Amino acid sequence: MSRVLYDGNRIIPAPLVTVTKNYQSSGAGEKIGTEWSITITGTLVAWMGSPNSTGTFWTSGGFPPDENITENSRLAAVIRKGEALRRLFATDGKEMEWQSEDGSQPMKCNPKVLSVSLAEGTWFDRLNYTIVLTASVLSVNGLDVGEDNYEAYIESADESWQMETNEEPESFNRPRTYKLSHVVTAKGKRVFNSDGSLLSEAYIQAQDWVTPRLGFSSSIVTGSAVIDASSTTGRYNYIRSESIDKQAGSYSVTETWILANSAALETYSISLQNSIDNANTKVTIDGNITGLETRDDNLTLVVKKFDNAKALFNTIEPLILSRASTYAANIN
Repeated sequence: MSRVLYDGNRIIPAPLVTVTKNYQSSGAGEKIGTEWSITITGTLVAWMGSPNSTGTFWTSGGFPPDENITENSRLAAVIRKGEALRRLFATDGKEMEWQSEDGSQPMKCNPKVLSVSLAEGTWFDRLNYTIVLTASVLSVNGLDVGEDNYEAYIESADESWQMETNEEPESFNRPRTYKLSHVVTAKGKRVFNSDGSLLSEAYIQAQDWVTPRLGFSSSIVTGSAVIDASSTTGRYNYIRSESIDKQAGSYSVTETWILANSAALETYSISLQNSIDNANTKVTIDGNITGLETRDDNLTLVVKKFDNAKALFNTIEPLILSRASTYAANIN
């Protein structure tokens, strides 16, 4: 004989139990987790078993004595038994176990209850029921056979990259800079400890999956059809933003970089002015230097924007006169 218990309360007669292991995969087909689907089907009998006709469950070994329930009272008895069953499974995360009467190691889990159904019938002296549960970890003979050593308890996940051309040029000779975006998102699951307490919030589980996947990928850049793969490109202005939805159990991080060959961007214009009163040619150069911030993957600031802008200015300052001279010579 076998014993079926939830939160230490025995269900008698012992119901039939169906256990199905479902794999969860990302959009790319990678297995990211498992979920156990558990269905319990059984029958409550008016004059015997657990719960009894008052709705009280048997918690000891062996079996409770049969009750003397008259025919006219049996419908009321099975209704109270059904109410007791619904109350018992109204709380998620309690310990569910199937155990042999000899006391050997049980199969057990701490599930989430999806539904409790009382079947159609006359309910005269018997009441058929179905209970559907789901669990992320199942223990067999004292060993957890839950997530198959997956790194976190998640039900869905996604990772995407996007490369686009910026309107802002790097310099006169390099008319393009690029923006690289990286989005990693996951939806976690509620998982319970053996005492029924929550292991962690679902969004924390999602965060545990997302965090190791953050950071720059040089292979994405070199394989891009947008950027010139032959150029040597640095990464700047690293920004990381996160989104947390506690109710949905989801966690998402978006990372962005500016890709350029220099740590500062330069734009300038040249104008030339001649006068009949003066034989000299006046050349005016207006320019702007925008420094880019340098950070590492841990968001630690390495070089400030101003320092990168100043370094570029110090480089091009000696070249301003030659630029003006070259421009004037080509125009004249």
